[in-house]
Amino acid sequence: MYVLVLLAVLLSAALSALAGTPTFPFDDAYITLHNAQAMWQGADINYPGTAPLHGATSAIHLALVAALLGALQGPFLGAVLGESSPLWELHAAMWLGIAVYVLGVLRLASIHQASALQAFLLVACGLVAGQMPHQLLNGLETGWALAALVWALVLLSEPERRRTGWLALLCGQLPFLRPELAVVSVGVLVLLAWRTIDEHGSTALARRLILRMLLIAGAGAVPWLLWYGLSTGVPYPSTIAAKRAFFAESQLPAVIRQTWVLNSLSMFVSSLGLFSLTALLLVRTRAGWLGLVFIGIFVGAYVTQFPGALAHYEQRYLYVLVPFLLNAAASCWARHPPLVRAGVTVLLALSLAQSLWQLPVRLDFHRSESARSVRELDAVADWCRRNLPPHSVLLIHDAGYLAYATSFKLLDMVGLKTPASTAVHRTVTWPSGGDRRGEAIHRIAEAGRPDYLVVLAGWDRIFSITPDLQQHGWRVELQWRGDDPDSGYRVYKLTAPHALTPAA
Repeated sequence: MYVLVLLAVLLSAALSALAGTPTFPFDDAYITLHNAQAMWQGADINYPGTAPLHGATSAIHLALVAALLGALQGPFLGAVLGESSPLWELHAAMWLGIAVYVLGVLRLASIHQASALQAFLLVACGLVAGQMPHQLLNGLETGWALAALVWALVLLSEPERRRTGWLALLCGQLPFLRPELAVVSVGVLVLLAWRTIDEHGSTALARRLILRMLLIAGAGAVPWLLWYGLSTGVPYPSTIAAKRAFFAESQLPAVIRQTWVLNSLSMFVSSLGLFSLTALLLVRTRAGWLGLVFIGIFVGAYVTQFPGALAHYEQRYLYVLVPFLLNAAASCWARHPPLVRAGVTVLLALSLAQSLWQLPVRLDFHRSESARSVRELDAVADWCRRNLPPHSVLLIHDAGYLAYATSFKLLDMVGLKTPASTAVHRTVTWPSGGDRRGEAIHRIAEAGRPDYLVVLAGWDRIFSITPDLQQHGWRVELQWRGDDPDSGYRVYKLTAPHALTPAA
């Protein structure tokens, strides 16, 4: 069955490739691709003096894309395959993640003694429940994070204790696929230590086994800690901290923060439909309780620090909860009464039917979002290449596609790729709850001396970017806008206050 499932995934990847050059719905995916290219170029021409690891939430995903970029466009395979768009390497990394994820779900079903039908239902629900197709195909690290989490639950459920070393090693990797998975790593290691003490008591052997496990986990984490530390100055990804400082939502009244999070959770549950009922099964296993603890810490952190993020990109951050739901359902098939096993099987069958009914609409949504995103991004990048002086400095908030598609020097007002911007937002925007964001952007622009501003109309409406720059003395002149007068990107020429003449 593993071979058949793997062939099905490869066939899906091939069919996807036949549709033409890959497209992705979010600008963030192109940040990873640009960072991988900068690694091979030896310098970042768009963000001079900035390490490629800046702006990378997942060091492991970046390393994989960079490895594929070097292999498929290197001197050997490059000569065989010919010159192609780097987008194919990002596409390949995405589909490899999907393959590892699907094989993990299948193994999860096998460990819990699922029948062929039950295994099919579990895998299918794991692929199509809610916005899973949209999230798995987004070009980000989502698929790999889901895959790693599923395999952690697989190894935790394995009856063979010799897998403990592999699980500990995986625990060391999880935080560098998605930072919030550090909570899962700690939880799994606690469960392993608990199991070791339960089997061997408080003996010297148990202590040695626990120490060995921690050393293996540390060995898995050290390379990524060093890479981040040496490249960015901190041993962990700083992307969430940059966004948190820019959006400054932690200063909002508690009732607003709680309402935003509850709305995001409601949309997530509504999107999953009947499949969300598997959450009721989490209390049946230790892994399920681990999932509940993770959900509590995860949601609590967003409530206090960054409540709006849970709604971003169709609740993409919440989809790391899906592996726990899959494990909760699968665990009911082993050593449980026939009525329970049958009930879970029926629930998954109904969930799959509901998801398949909604699948055409959700696939159309993914395709339209990908096409719209690339159309808008490509249009503004093409206009800039043709109309702006090559040495122009652009003030931006979407840090990916313009870096991938142009050679302009870029100044990221959010701070993902321009760390100095994060420092300004941390001292100006965040303490004021966003009230002084305009002042922060003015300071960032004064320091970086941009010639042009590239901004989404929606961002400009929400964050009042151009009005605030004008209020701080900047001349802001519209140079280009896309076909849609209400959305899309705008390009403005900027003239700094100190450069304006008294007459002007």
